[in-house]
Order: sequence, then structure tokens, then C-alpha cells
Amino acid sequence: MSTRQKLEILADAAKYDASCASSGTSKRDSRGGKGIGSTEGMGICHAYAPDGRCISLLKILLTNSCIFDCHYCINRKSSDVRRARFTAKEVVDLTLSFYRRNYIEGLFLSSGIIRSSDYTMEQMVEVARSLREDHDFRGYIHLKTIPDADPGLMRLAGLHADRLSINVELPTESGLKRLAPEKDGTRIEAAMGQMRTEMEDSGDARRKYRHAPRFAPAGQSTQMIVGADAADDRAIITRASSLYDRHRLRRVYYSAFSPIPSPSAVLPLKRPPLMREHRLYQSDWMMRFYGYDASEVAAATDAATGHLPLDIDPKLAWALNHRAIFPVDVNRAPREALLRVPGLGVKAVDRILASRRHRRLRLDDVARMTTSIKKLRPFLVAADWRPVALIDRADLRARMTPPASQLELFASESRSWNSSAFRHSGGRVLATMFDNQAMGRSGGFAKRISSHLAAALVVFCLLQIFIVAKMGGSLVLHLGVSVAIGGYAIAARGLERRWQMLDHSSLSRSGLALRFRRDVVQLWAASLIGAALWIPVAIIFRALFG
Repeated sequence: MSTRQKLEILADAAKYDASCASSGTSKRDSRGGKGIGSTEGMGICHAYAPDGRCISLLKILLTNSCIFDCHYCINRKSSDVRRARFTAKEVVDLTLSFYRRNYIEGLFLSSGIIRSSDYTMEQMVEVARSLREDHDFRGYIHLKTIPDADPGLMRLAGLHADRLSINVELPTESGLKRLAPEKDGTRIEAAMGQMRTEMEDSGDARRKYRHAPRFAPAGQSTQMIVGADAADDRAIITRASSLYDRHRLRRVYYSAFSPIPSPSAVLPLKRPPLMREHRLYQSDWMMRFYGYDASEVAAATDAATGHLPLDIDPKLAWALNHRAIFPVDVNRAPREALLRVPGLGVKAVDRILASRRHRRLRLDDVARMTTSIKKLRPFLVAADWRPVALIDRADLRARMTPPASQLELFASESRSWNSSAFRHSGGRVLATMFDNQAMGRSGGFAKRISSHLAAALVVFCLLQIFIVAKMGGSLVLHLGVSVAIGGYAIAARGLERRWQMLDHSSLSRSGLALRFRRDVVQLWAASLIGAALWIPVAIIFRALFG
């Protein structure tokens, strides 16, 4: 079998592994002509194939043969898939060849188990060792390790690789015994605990000795299969939280179960909704970045099924179940309270905290810092906004749930053609005209404020020019007029952007109309009064300089 045929088989078999993130490793480079490759320490920017596979890392299996017979695995012993196997030298040569052609930025290597766990682990360690020592490869290496392997081999793997990972496979011990009886959850956790100990010892050694070797500087991760057993989301969230706490994992990855060829009779006949995997990742971020603990995230699940809702995100589900703490004041609430407001991310909260030091924030100020104001309105108090009884409405969840819609095959294509083909083929003006007409028919305020801005800018410019010309203005006054017009145009563009956001913010039409009238009055007052201010300026200038 040729190397190309092996690559096709083993790269396709590796697509079921989801752990290919690479952030948090040590920085290395090949400046001065030493070595090959580099890592920046901040992660690899991944590219994705049409079928969704990440291709920034060379992601392959050493072999898809295996002595185990896990029911959910396509490479199990009883599967009838085509088998292939790389030698350690072939993997090294492929990695270097792909890297020199700028196709990849590192290696993600996993393997089925052949002969024994120790033998397979030896082959994987040999790949990493050869890359590092024989070829001085300084790029990123991620090894999917085998929990039954000798601890000495695991230690060697951590000295050569940036990240190590061990799959816990399934969220519950009962599911593991049922679907993978040859694997032991206790041994898996023991191997993860060993990795944590090695990383802590390495950190202690580096604090004492500057040049002590680092053990897996990008940490360790794991992966769980979702939907292959009967475990609900509540159990998955609890297990992930315990793994983070006990083993200090960098990531827990969730992989939605995908039906495989010649499936076992104990497996479900169809895959779970892909949205379930997405909701679990959202719950994972709630625990890692938003200050929720596992019990709080589990409180967002359905009491009957134990699953996270698919129609709304878990943060919103939690907020709807804990309405007593809302609404929170955007100008006074601490960071921890703002992070629990649905629709506010970490960056938006940091912007709010920085902005409110200088002024009291209004709802439209918050709208500039977020992508959607609709989700925020019931849970937030601003200088000009108070939801009153909105948070207590019985139909609040129905109002916050996106409406279900039937996708239209041909209509979507025509809309896409109108919005993208026009704009990218030089028809930007025509496309904008169509958009404005549609907005005008729906009573959009953004289009109307743009018309007022254009007219007010023209009036402002003409009045300034007329007044300065009549007053016998000098070159300095004319330059001042130019600066004033430029500043006015910038401010007008800011007002236009604000109304573009407000027009899609789902605020009440009466509230928008009131704000619109107020802004129009202020706009025209600023245009007329600002132009008239040049009269006393010109008089003073003439008196001083003649």
C-alpha cells in the first residue's frame, strides 16, 4: 500500500477525534537557522475542510487496527473497515514534508492499539522523539496517549509533546462498561492524575532550576462521546466539572455520537442533535469563564429529561429559572452579576466596566457593545431603561425563544444573491437602495435618520460658507470651517451607526419614535446653532486682526 493510500485511510479515521486545540504551549522559534518550525504559544489558527475536519494540524492515526472491540469505535476489532499502518519514520517524513510546504503547523497523533498498549505508546513516543531530537522540530505536537501504557513512556511523551490527552470516552462508568468493557475508568483517571502530578513537578522544578525541562506545557485535555449511551446533560456537566477540578484539564471536548458502518446492536440508530453538542460547549464556557459552578449549570437543564434546552442557550435558561436576581443595574452591578446577564459576554462586560467610569450608560450605549439587545432588555437596568414587570411575565421564555421557521431552498438563494453578489460585483449602490426601500416600507428609523443627516450636513456647510464669506473671513477662518465640517461628518456617522443598531434592537416602536424625534431636534439645532456660532467668531477675529 502506498503512502498516499495510507494517508487517505488514516486521516479519515482520525476525524472522530475533536481535541486539536493548541493554545497555551511554550513559545519556540527557529531563528538563527536552528531547527525547523515554531509555536507562538497563543494557539494555531485552524482551517477546516468541507466536511468540517481541521486541517491546520496533520491529524492522523498511527494505525486504525486495534485489539479492543469498543462498540462505538469505527476502528474496533470486529469492524470491517480497511486497515492501514504507518511506521514511525513515515509519520516523521510526512510531518516534515507537510510543514515545509506550509500546509500544517503541527502534528496531532493518535492510534489504535496494536500488540499491546506499551508497544503502541513506544511507537508514538518514537515519532515525537525523532521530530524533536533528530530533526529539531519546534512546531506543535499533540499526542493522544494510552492510559494502560507504562508510566515511564507517559513521562517521555510529556517531555517531547506540547499537549497530551486521554479520552474518558463516555461520561458514566456504567456506559463505559457497557460499550467498552475492555477499558477501565479507574485506570483512565489514574493516568490523568499521573499527568497532573508530572506537570506540577515540572513547574516546581522550573521555579528552582531555570532550564529544567517542561512536561506537556500546553497541558492535558480529554474527550467525551455524547449520545452513545443514556447519560443526560446533567451527568455530563457534573463529570466535566469533576475532571476540571481533579486534573486541571485545559479542555473537555464533546463529540456527538455519529453512526458508523456496520454498527453494533447496542448503539442508538441515529445520532443526537448536533445542537446538543453546541449547548454542552456553551455550558462548559459558563463554568470556565463566567463563574458558574456545575450545580448552577445543571439547574438550567430540564427537570424531567436532564437535558439542556435546545431552543435557548443554557445561560438564558438559567436566568429564566432565577428571575429573582434580575434585573441588574448596568451602572452599579459588580462584574460577577453582569457576567450572568444573558447576551453579555466577557469582552462586553469589560467594556461596560471601563465605560461606566466616565458616564452613566444608557441602553443604546450597551447596544454598541453587544450583538443583540433583545436578549438583554428584560434583565438589565440602564440610565434610561427599566423593564418594570417584563422580567415577571409568564410568557417571557416564549418571547425570548427564536421563532421556528421553515428553510426555503430557492428563496434563500435569491436573497443571498441580492445581498452578496450585488455588493461584490460593483452593485453596492443598487443593493443599498433595495435595502433602504425595504426598510422604509417597514418604517425603519435608520433610513429616516440618514436622510435627516444628509440634509442637515448640507445646510450646516452652506450656512458656514455663507456666513464666513459675508464676514470677510480670512484663510484661518476657512480652514476652521473645513475642520468643523469634518468633525460634523464624523459625529453624524456615529449617530447613523447608533440608529442602525437601535432599529434592529427590538425596542418598542413608541420608544424608538420618541428617541427619533429627540435626536432629530438635537441634530437640526446643532446644525443651525453651530453654523451661527461663526458670526461672533468672525467678529472677534476681525476686531483682533483687522
